[in-house]
Amino acid sequence: AYSQISEVDRKNLKLTIGGSGPELSKLKRFSKQNNLDVEFKGYIPEESKAEFLASSEVAVFPSIGGESFGIVLLEAMATDSPVVLAADNPGYSYVMETMPSQIFNPQDSQKLASKLISASGDKFRQKALKLQRARIKQLDINTIGPKILKVYEQAQDKA
Repeated sequence: AYSQISEVDRKNLKLTIGGSGPELSKLKRFSKQNNLDVEFKGYIPEESKAEFLASSEVAVFPSIGGESFGIVLLEAMATDSPVVLAADNPGYSYVMETMPSQIFNPQDSQKLASKLISASGDKFRQKALKLQRARIKQLDINTIGPKILKVYEQAQDKA
């Protein structure tokens, strides 16, 4: 997606990739072959994750599956800095259900490129951060914890 953004627009964007997954060498090769200015941070230790996420204006999570919930989305939102863009996968859908404009098809790089440009704009950012703050409150353990306990208690009563 980043390679599909015009050079003019890319000058206003800096791509930093955290992680050391199995696609890292392919990504490095691709960015070199396409002359893309990408910073690869590698593995981000747990104690550095919040700082890494907070340093972003837009945090993109392109996972195509294997996500049971999407805690990383909440971690990014909790820093109150980046606009969170999440792939449309079952694990992320619940977390992002109140923010449909921030969900993308990870197989459609052209639409993601367009969404990256939009997400960098002030109007999109202000709306997104407001929605993210509200969602964080809805999913806070002090809000959702008692509801979960009530479900468990009801199930135990029926048993």
